Amino acid sequence: MMTLLLGPPRVATGCDPRTAPLSFLIEGRELRLVASPWLNLMPIPVKPLDKHAPFRANVTILAVDSLPLSRSVLIDSVWVAAGQHTWGGRLEGASRSADSSRLMRVVWGAPPWLLQADSVDVAARVRTGKRIACLRAPRAHLVRAE
Repeated sequence: MMTLLLGPPRVATGCDPRTAPLSFLIEGRELRLVASPWLNLMPIPVKPLDKHAPFRANVTILAVDSLPLSRSVLIDSVWVAAGQHTWGGRLEGASRSADSSRLMRVVWGAPPWLLQADSVDVAARVRTGKRIACLRAPRAHLVRAE
């Protein structure tokens, strides 16, 4: 298991979904990323020129000890990779679990190459105060709703 300790403030432009760490420590607590990606392949009316795959992923930061996350922990960016392709998704919404041990964001849309994938690697840029770190959820199975 690879662990990243958050250091002094820095600027990160992106997180590599293939190499970002699986967890990191903050204030002695281990945080991890969980991704639940899926494709909605059910027939729906779409614009004829729609160039996006019907992709959605729930991306969740969780505290391994299940204690509440600090309110300063945020997910501000997500990247999805499959094969040689990488895509930076648009995030929507932010919700915390009832016990505040999880923070979830949703990413929508995707380029058409994602339709060929069976699994994806997902990375998220996590901010806590002025510190920034990347986390990775490798080989998340891409569920197809047909």
